[in-house]
Amino acid sequence: MSRTRHPKFTKIDVARPKILHGLFLFFQKIHTLSMNQTPNLDSLLAKKVFVCDMDGVLYRGSQLLPGVLQFVEWLKANKNFLFLTNDSTRTPRELSEKLYRMGIEVDPKHFFTSALATARYLARQKPKGSAYVIGEPALMGALYEAGYSMNDSNPDYVVMGRTPNYRYQVLEHASKLVNKGAHLIVTNPDAFYPVEGHMAPSAGALASVLEITTGKKAYYIGKPNPLMMRLALDAIGAEAKDGVMIGDRMDTDILVGIESQLETVLVLSGVMSRAEIKNFGFKPSYVLEGVIDIARAAKVDKLTADQFADDGNALSVFRKVLLLKSTDYFASTPDELLAKIAPVLRELRVESGATILEQGKPNSNLYVVCEGGVQILHNEVEVTKLGKGQQRSFRRA
Repeated sequence: MSRTRHPKFTKIDVARPKILHGLFLFFQKIHTLSMNQTPNLDSLLAKKVFVCDMDGVLYRGSQLLPGVLQFVEWLKANKNFLFLTNDSTRTPRELSEKLYRMGIEVDPKHFFTSALATARYLARQKPKGSAYVIGEPALMGALYEAGYSMNDSNPDYVVMGRTPNYRYQVLEHASKLVNKGAHLIVTNPDAFYPVEGHMAPSAGALASVLEITTGKKAYYIGKPNPLMMRLALDAIGAEAKDGVMIGDRMDTDILVGIESQLETVLVLSGVMSRAEIKNFGFKPSYVLEGVIDIARAAKVDKLTADQFADDGNALSVFRKVLLLKSTDYFASTPDELLAKIAPVLRELRVESGATILEQGKPNSNLYVVCEGGVQILHNEVEVTKLGKGQQRSFRRA
């Protein structure tokens, strides 16, 4: 009886799927590595104007994101810059103070809100007009400064911003005014905003109630409307061709940058993931893990001597308050942070005999309130000295 032989190509057919699968995994790995690799940022660093979103770019909640100290110091030293936000509930001064509490000092002139954009737009459309306002004092103040008066009987505009104090009677009255001829203006189109772990209705969501009730369409001022970007650039005397927009949302930050003809940077430190980019019909110029990539590309630690080393503890004296911060400690609880940093505190010496008045741990910051400068020691050897407003890094061996 003759033995049946399998054709030689049978073995090849069996092996081929394994070979193809191995090649697929190899090229998939190469693709993943190339996607995650930080691109060359020379062209980005050469830009003269930087416009940045705040939440998800500079901080999350009350904590600074990695590299923000370095990045902001680089902006202050080298660039024309502006922090752009759809938040209409805070003034530039209040936003400046928020960053100050986190250890960053930025003049209020570097902040531009949707409230400011709304006020400047209306001042151009109808100078010295009147408005019925649903919003916070920051919005009302911006309108007052633009020459507007408040009017609840026959206003030119009904202006709506974000506020936690929406009441049915207010919406009903606004609906009545719109039906009588007032134009509906909304500071920003955002339908929601994060509050203590959940999402709360924002201006866009509540404005839709008035749109449905009156049959009239609202005009939305904030991102992604290019109008807001043009007003923001006008505020700092800048041109779009010189600028870049940095944000954490494709549908607002990146879209407003593209439609305003700026280069765009999506940072993955906020609400979006790399996988979600493909869901949009447009793409950013750059995708980075966070602004820390820009700080590293700019070699901030080398350009500013020993300031803000990535693995050091950034020490800053602001208005007699010494803040000791490190990105490595942001994930720690305050008690864990205190335990880690306590040995460093023992090596701080206040100069000129001035006494330490207070020390504590607000949020993720350790601070020392003192009268004079501070001498930094390590093993009883002086490392550096800090005067008011100076900032240096302190590396522990």
